[in-house]
Amino acid sequence: APTTGRLYHHLAILARPNALQQLFYYAKSLCVVVPFTSARESILTLFEPVLNTDNAQGQYRLPPLDMSFVKAHGLLFTNKDMGKFEPTVKEFLSLLDNQIGRVTRKFMEQGYHIAVANSVAMLGFASKDNVLMKAISSGKDEMDVPMEGNVSDATAQSMIAFRHAQRLSNSTLEIVLQRIGDPNVLPFIHVTLVFMLNMSRYPAAMGLLQADFPWVLLSVMLNTLMASYGAPDRIENDKFPLPEKDDVRPFPEDFAMRGLLWSEDYFPTEWFTTEKIDEEEKYHERASMT
Repeated sequence: APTTGRLYHHLAILARPNALQQLFYYAKSLCVVVPFTSARESILTLFEPVLNTDNAQGQYRLPPLDMSFVKAHGLLFTNKDMGKFEPTVKEFLSLLDNQIGRVTRKFMEQGYHIAVANSVAMLGFASKDNVLMKAISSGKDEMDVPMEGNVSDATAQSMIAFRHAQRLSNSTLEIVLQRIGDPNVLPFIHVTLVFMLNMSRYPAAMGLLQADFPWVLLSVMLNTLMASYGAPDRIENDKFPLPEKDDVRPFPEDFAMRGLLWSEDYFPTEWFTTEKIDEEEKYHERASMT
């Protein structure tokens, strides 16, 4: 039942003490087709110890990168003490490149956890008041982008919160995109592109996203990947690029995205139906997948 938020909420509780994975599951439980709204309270059990500890080495021991990332999301979620947001984001960004280089293949999983969490944060953790949520619920023909002058206080607040989440998401992406030739960042990029593909169907959403998105860095990364790819016609058409052999095997991040509001019609219906894959194996990245 990939669209049922309650199940991801249970997985979030079981994911302790992996804070990145917990955040991913809590975020997903709120941002699937059937959200589990009670997760808005239980997600605080992850955020509060991080937000309430001025001494990061106190009772709550997390690796520094996880600590700063979860704290940034906690600040976005609670919308309190936002003066701490910028320094927290800076700390996370200062650790990120080194982390990717240090954990190597492990970042494949951490990467899609981070990318999903950042996308969900831009949607205000699927809050109805969020400007991006409003833009995608207004439909595919609406061009109306909320202007940042003369608007109600609530809309202005929502816009400020969205811009903070966007800053975290784009800054993370900029660091990832500069790791040319590193296959361990591909799941992160894949998740980000599926999000943007979905948003591109809503003019009002793209009106909010496109100006600040790091297009140049993305095109350099994609052009570099294209150089080693022999069959461009397969990915230039509109069809989902299914494997040519019978080894239909979704990527680990495909399972991670499945059920999210913004990946609903991305995967072909048969993509997951042939899965004779053991639950444990779903999240194993084979060398051939690169």
